[in-house]
Amino acid sequence: MKILIFSDVHLDEYALMELSGKSAGVDLCVCAGDLSRFGNGLKEVIEFLGSFKKEVLLVPGNNDPIRMTQELCEEYGITFIHKAIVKRGGFSFAGLGAGLVGRLKTPFELSEADFKKALSKFKGVSNLVLVTHTPPFGELGEVSVDYNIGSNEILSFIKSEQPVLCVTGHAHEHAGSELMIGKTRVINPGKHGVIITL
Repeated sequence: MKILIFSDVHLDEYALMELSGKSAGVDLCVCAGDLSRFGNGLKEVIEFLGSFKKEVLLVPGNNDPIRMTQELCEEYGITFIHKAIVKRGGFSFAGLGAGLVGRLKTPFELSEADFKKALSKFKGVSNLVLVTHTPPFGELGEVSVDYNIGSNEILSFIKSEQPVLCVTGHAHEHAGSELMIGKTRVINPGKHGVIITL
């Protein structure tokens, strides 16, 4: 199964057109959030994603107000997977949106305790693909020498459950980067997207 993964588009029209073109050659699209800027432009971006001829699975980012995102996904045929699991092509796609509560003061932030509770529902799921806006704590969460926007709870979950893949975003500095945590491939695809095969 070929999948187009992307995150942190933030209203970038060029990136959206690029993603639309790439979507033609895949079976499924997966978005790790942050389509808007504090909710501004969210409707237009989700409507555009709805024009893709492929299913789009989506979690909201810290810039995407959760209720508005869910309602727009329903309106434009996008599969909203925040705190949910959907099965596609023999894999279970589990979503967890939001940024971690911190300095940013953005529309959709959750605490580590919130993350832990949500992730507990995904334990023991086989062939798991984890889609999180917030990266696991570590290299992909580093935005400065003294500031990491990654989640320890997401890191702990990946270490213990070893999903096949974790698609993440949030830290623009690491767009296009990937690493391994045990057997789990962790990718921040960025706004230009990456096509992978599962």
